[in-house]
Amino acid sequence: MDFRMQRRTAGLFLDIFKQKQQVAKIKFKPQKARYRRSTVKREFRLSRSTPEREGISSGHLTQFLREAQVHPTINPHTILVLRNGKIISECSYAPYRSDVWHVTHSMCKGITALAIGMLADAGKLSLDEKLCDIFPGKLTPLGNPLAFRRFKTITIRHLLTMSSGVNFNEAGAVTTEDWIKEFFESGVRFDPGTEFAYNSMNTYMLSAVVKERAGMGLMQFLRPRLFVPLGIERVHWETCPRGIEKGGWGLYLCPEDMA
Repeated sequence: MDFRMQRRTAGLFLDIFKQKQQVAKIKFKPQKARYRRSTVKREFRLSRSTPEREGISSGHLTQFLREAQVHPTINPHTILVLRNGKIISECSYAPYRSDVWHVTHSMCKGITALAIGMLADAGKLSLDEKLCDIFPGKLTPLGNPLAFRRFKTITIRHLLTMSSGVNFNEAGAVTTEDWIKEFFESGVRFDPGTEFAYNSMNTYMLSAVVKERAGMGLMQFLRPRLFVPLGIERVHWETCPRGIEKGGWGLYLCPEDMA
């Protein structure tokens, strides 16, 4: 329930404030595999061209790259500029490199949504399908009686459009190991579909939906359908404590593969 999550989150931040050596509320170990450039066998690379050949001023691009470098808040790592499907400018700022994978943060939400679209196209899922029907038994009046009525109406579409209204968020995810359970027992702040409230746990639940309906996790589902056809081999996706890909974050790709 929300009160439990708030209490655990407050305790976590208090431990951080007190600079305790051990602050984790869940079991944690680094997941990202060691990057090995030599393992790449069938990597696809985009075509290269010059800015002028594609109708862009190289002088303007050079000015942009220099301004980005000295900007007080941007802190760029790698910048690729594509025009007509071709890379016309590429730049990495030390110590970052374009040939090493990089965390994609919330960019990967679009990839999770793509997997949902693939399931919908295959007839295995409807965007208007209710979340509680996909996970039978997870929603009970005892979990959060005040939110039960609203929660029964949450659909896949609400998760995709960040309009579920569920309170369980990223902060709560570091205080519990069963994210699905906490999501279903959370409060719902407004009627689903009536407002926008950005919450990465919406996308995590989409990842859980993929595993429930496809019988496999996001990586296993997307590798033959997306990554292999595009020639993307250097990819890693972190999972939650229960082994489900995080969906809304935790994906590592090389910059060109992002492009």
